[in-house]
Amino acid sequence: MFKILNHIFDQGYSITINGSGKAGNSLILELKDEKFHIKIYDQIPPGYVVNLLASELGVFDPEFALESVTTIVNVENLEEFLHNAQKCWQKYGIFNVEYEEKEDNFEIKDNCMNFPIKSSSSGVLGKLKIYGNLNTKFVLNFLTISDTIVSILEGLIIRHRISELLKSTMSALAEALGRRVEIENEKRKFIENNIIKLGEKFGFDKELMRLCAQVYDIGKIGVPDKVFKKQTLTEEEQKLVEKHVDFGYEILNKIEGIPGEILDAVLFHHERIDGSGPKKVKKVPLIAQIVGLVDELANYPEKDLKKEIEKLKGKFSDTILEEMKKSL
Repeated sequence: MFKILNHIFDQGYSITINGSGKAGNSLILELKDEKFHIKIYDQIPPGYVVNLLASELGVFDPEFALESVTTIVNVENLEEFLHNAQKCWQKYGIFNVEYEEKEDNFEIKDNCMNFPIKSSSSGVLGKLKIYGNLNTKFVLNFLTISDTIVSILEGLIIRHRISELLKSTMSALAEALGRRVEIENEKRKFIENNIIKLGEKFGFDKELMRLCAQVYDIGKIGVPDKVFKKQTLTEEEQKLVEKHVDFGYEILNKIEGIPGEILDAVLFHHERIDGSGPKKVKKVPLIAQIVGLVDELANYPEKDLKKEIEKLKGKFSDTILEEMKKSL
């Protein structure tokens, strides 16, 4: 065993095991059990080094590595990663896994491990907080796959940050639109509630539909005030109002990371499947039909909605009309 450990020490990593090895300047990790007293100094070695160490100490668990990586490798977002990791590690004595943006050093204290997420390309991305029975076996096995965990988390955290930035940007745009175009509170609530409710019935994410409800008419920011105040529009003014979908698309298309579904809703929500919309498009994306239908119905009293839905047959998918009718 010590031949292998000497190889580790020769690579420049400061580790002592039961007093053998070498110590560095700063103690990063100390693990004790009945057989071993391990100290790691200065920095946590890469996963392959810890793998070698865990194997020689007889605590490496290939099932842990396989199950962990399989569980987290195909997750869609940071929340799903945390949920899956916690569920996977429950049988190893872990009861909670959290993510924090705050930077921190590696530390194990009071049944909590702070694991800094450091990427060579993106720098420090926050930390994982892992709560539970942090014994030698779990910690070493976790560190053997830590490089893979960081690689997966890097993409998820960056996407999460873009998503939060996007929500903030959309809220600011929606506020600007609210100041520009006066919409009654009840009408605003009707539009948002029904776009979300109808969208979820067709498998769209709730937050995505909320964003659609906030900004589908954002292009109206580009329509002059005098046009909004007029009761009757000239043909030229009507064409200008119809251009608000193009203005909206141009505004939002410049935002990095914006979902294509939102752009579809903005550009095509006035189109109808019979080709009677301003652009004469017949293949109207599903999300644009949902937003367009709710926007259309928001102009009528609640008691007339089912009657108005009947009048819209042929202009929207029958399935969407039926689902809308059921939800009223």
